Amino acid sequence: QAEELGADAERIAAIEGLADVHALQAQWEEASRLYQEALDYHQQKGDAVRQARVQSRIGSTFSGIFDFRQAIPHIQAAMETLQTQKDEPELASVYLQMARTQTAIGNFTRAEEFARKGLELAEHYDLSPQMADGQWALGFIDTLLGRPEAVTHYGKCIEIAERVNDLGWAIQGYAWNAFRHRWRGEYHQALEAYTRALALA
Repeated sequence: QAEELGADAERIAAIEGLADVHALQAQWEEASRLYQEALDYHQQKGDAVRQARVQSRIGSTFSGIFDFRQAIPHIQAAMETLQTQKDEPELASVYLQMARTQTAIGNFTRAEEFARKGLELAEHYDLSPQMADGQWALGFIDTLLGRPEAVTHYGKCIEIAERVNDLGWAIQGYAWNAFRHRWRGEYHQALEAYTRALALA
């Protein structure tokens, strides 16, 4: 029986990996089907944390097709499970996922609340990618609301990302800071930031 459980777990891990590949290739329907199979397995086995991870990824597939309102219930379910399980490192990522999703539908107040919650947990557990993500999220919200604090958050995002050699978040920080400068007609600063982003890409 133990061997059967091990084989099942390996099969589900492979299914999740395949779903991730489909999601990365924007094959959302197939990704969603595979994630649902994995979710059913984890629900059957009572593995709440793995269930939450898959729920989060299902939310990401809906976000990938810009169906953010459909994504929210899945992200919310993941968040509530992780709160119950008191898995705060995982919760940091899901708070930030919810922040991005709320931003996408224009709920900026809720988005900022989730971004700050995620950033607080990320800082507590010294989770550098999530710290950079949180600073970027706050910068993006500030950009959309025309707040001057955006540049500070982008700067912190870049600083954290460069410290741990996380090129993805460093590029995001420079690129969106450039967008902000361009939007404000600050073309020299925009050119400088875009140049830095391209140098890392």
